[in-house]
Amino acid sequence: MTPDQLQRFQKAAADADGLRSQGKSVSSSASFSGRIKLAQSGELAAELVFDSFDNLRVEALPDPSSLTVVPICELFQNLPAWKDKRVAVRGEFVSTMEGTWIISRCKGGLITDGYRWPVSLTFGVAAPCSGQTAKLYQPKWPPPSKGADLQRQFE
Repeated sequence: MTPDQLQRFQKAAADADGLRSQGKSVSSSASFSGRIKLAQSGELAAELVFDSFDNLRVEALPDPSSLTVVPICELFQNLPAWKDKRVAVRGEFVSTMEGTWIISRCKGGLITDGYRWPVSLTFGVAAPCSGQTAKLYQPKWPPPSKGADLQRQFE
């Protein structure tokens, strides 16, 4: 990573920390290109060497209490209706060594070319891609809302 790219990452991290210090939830995204160097690098089994990245963006997310709550079964009844909309999804939280999902047992669901897809959304934390970016990444999960009955298996 070039010094300019590292500086842009550090600025994005500072912007995100500033928004978090104001009590806001944060989203960040970018388009990366590079190559994977398959060699032990500290705790990492491999390292992504960046050639470039574009569109690095940090934004505050809307307050979670302002989001429409959609049961996951309803979400999967008509996925296109929810395109580009930010919603809260209600379902069953499942976590294993392989990942973490929100699921439900639904009638119907998404069917393409005769295949019925499982009703599930996977989520997790981003993986650090290099020794330099790993230092910038500190995963922080928000506390469960008051009265929430979630097992915090990922902490």
